[in-house]
Amino acid sequence: MVVYIRNLLITCAIICLTTYVVCRKEQQLQRRISCMLMLSTCSLLVFWLTGTTPRSGFQPEIDWSSVQMIPLRGIKTVLYYGFTFYAFENILGNIIMMMPIGFLLPLFFRHLRKWYQVGLIGGAMSLLIEVSQLFLWRGTDIDDVLLNVVGTLAGYIVWKLSGNKLDRWVGLEEAGKKWNALWSLAMLIPYFTEVALGFLDILMRRFQ
Repeated sequence: MVVYIRNLLITCAIICLTTYVVCRKEQQLQRRISCMLMLSTCSLLVFWLTGTTPRSGFQPEIDWSSVQMIPLRGIKTVLYYGFTFYAFENILGNIIMMMPIGFLLPLFFRHLRKWYQVGLIGGAMSLLIEVSQLFLWRGTDIDDVLLNVVGTLAGYIVWKLSGNKLDRWVGLEEAGKKWNALWSLAMLIPYFTEVALGFLDILMRRFQ
């Protein structure tokens, strides 16, 4: 938890600086920074829960025996003994953790209000995680990508059902193209923070 808090603080500092530099001349700067912090915090939590950091065990060569590319096979294997806690953690966990991403993206960025846009972003984020896990001591499963996309779309549906009420609560006015492009940084900066600090922790352990 201490490591997560450290990574979160560094991520938030980078996000605040980046948003300020890009949006300093736009209206509602503080509110935009707050929105970016919410999205990047959720992204960092996803990368943390999925063990994307090399801290979980880095391997330079891919172990293809741990790669599962047949859709739904992994889910069937998990459910073989029924809906146990392990099945709940692997299936519903992969769905629930992506719901905030699918909810916040259309809420904050008006150019991301189509279901397929949000689904593609969730799928790309999940694919980044699975590709990273090829070089970690973790398994890579195509079903995780499918479940993550379902979770992202579930979050999008929650936003859709809210109508315009949340839009008025957030109160963000239309902004320039720079703001609408910042969603990618809000999701990528936490990833690179996790990876970079993970390698740093490995090096520090070797010198101790």
